[in-house]
Amino acid sequence: MRAALAFLVALCALAGCVLAGSGFPTYSNVLSASELGLGTRAIALGEAFVGLADDQAALAYNPAGLGWFHGSSVILSREQRELGMSCGDLAAVFGRVGAGVAYFDFGDVPEADQYGNIVGSFSYRSRVFLVGAGARLADLPALSGMRFAESLGFGLVGKYVATDTNKPGTCSGLSVDATALFRCDTPLSGIPQISRLSFGGALRNLLATPLAYESGHSEHRQTTADVGMAMEIEDKVRISLEVTGAPTAHLGVEWLPVPSLALRFGIKQDGAWIWSIGAGLHIGWLVFDIATVNHPYLGSRMRVSLGSSW
Repeated sequence: MRAALAFLVALCALAGCVLAGSGFPTYSNVLSASELGLGTRAIALGEAFVGLADDQAALAYNPAGLGWFHGSSVILSREQRELGMSCGDLAAVFGRVGAGVAYFDFGDVPEADQYGNIVGSFSYRSRVFLVGAGARLADLPALSGMRFAESLGFGLVGKYVATDTNKPGTCSGLSVDATALFRCDTPLSGIPQISRLSFGGALRNLLATPLAYESGHSEHRQTTADVGMAMEIEDKVRISLEVTGAPTAHLGVEWLPVPSLALRFGIKQDGAWIWSIGAGLHIGWLVFDIATVNHPYLGSRMRVSLGSSW
């Protein structure tokens, strides 16, 4: 009962952050592949994934979740945007380790002189390469006897980001995120309807080299913290909440009317209210996901993923 009460208090606190999100400062960033998420399911859930972290997307959001991963999974995602922009990713997880690559391509924009003559082109391309691993305390012989060894996991993910554009903006850099996940897969005492409960945290850029630009400029990256939680109700509904150091707030809901079909909804406050919907099919070894994200200023976009799990 104490665990349930603590969860409800924390759930209300995070919900308050979500509802107060309209007070967050508005801002805009140049799109980077490292900021576009991984896969499609997490996107449909408003990227509220640090506390959920139960599929291959954990590699990017919270690799501590890989400590509960069994088998292997390979997922390919693709998203086409307006004006020729595109992005996508490829991720593979084998047991407790995973690797992936994500990209964002603005395409080539013609450059014209004052007379309308094409004199060149401008382009912007960003890529991020990820390698990560996760483990539970129960997987480590020296710590397997500790209390909560089956429920507590830790993870690390290394990221190499590279951006190609005009010389002053071309840059690259390395970073490492450290994450943790507490996950209880047994019904809570007094609340048997809650079949899973989890809490997650991530320190972004815990170790990081400065972004080094070809112009000679370098930019240090700040360490930030993300926290999230998730619960599963009677193996049918999953609710996930998250706040980040950006700051942003995220909420995701997933409903499984039948084991092979998932319907998803998400909303996040990231300088504006952004909502998403999606669905997923998991039939045998085949996995198919689709998500639509609606931005009040940038319009809507659609992402699809196709892969296999075995």
